[in-house]
Amino acid sequence: MTEVKHPTALISYSHDSPEHEQRVLDLSNRLRARGIDALVDQIDGHVNGHEMVMSGADYPEAGVTRMHRVTWTPRSDGSVEELWQISLDAGRVWRNHFDGIFRRVKIDG
Repeated sequence: MTEVKHPTALISYSHDSPEHEQRVLDLSNRLRARGIDALVDQIDGHVNGHEMVMSGADYPEAGVTRMHRVTWTPRSDGSVEELWQISLDAGRVWRNHFDGIFRRVKIDG
């Protein structure tokens, strides 16, 4: 038997006011009422020393909040490290989801 999957929409935004947050919540509720699995991702960003940090939460399942924290750190060789961490317990414990190094590539041409 083939499982029917519902369409999914990811709404990612920076909440700048309670009114904006309410409009996004209203949109996600309208989508869900139409059978679309609407995930809301609220993102905040800041600079911490030489690092750029973005954090937020999404709600992949009813009653579960998954927190994200992504940190980009410049390295002395000119590359940038990206560390993406996830917490399922309100930030008490973070586990690494992705840890990568980005380097510039010279393209001949």
